[in-house]
Amino acid sequence: MKDHESQYDPTILNLAETTFTKAKSSKFSFAVQFHELLPGQLLVSDVETRDDMLIVSAGHRVSQCYFSD
Repeated sequence: MKDHESQYDPTILNLAETTFTKAKSSKFSFAVQFHELLPGQLLVSDVETRDDMLIVSAGHRVSQCYFSD
């Protein structure tokens, strides 16, 4: 789009770039207790410890094996 700036409003291009760059780099997270997870749920973000150690990556479905002893 920047290659065709004459076709687009530069103010809108700058706002779009700022918005999408921030959205891409921001990390959405919230604390979830293990007992709140249910088999079949789709993880939309990585599951990490408080020390940022990856447990399960986004895109996986919670399965019963996560709950085995």
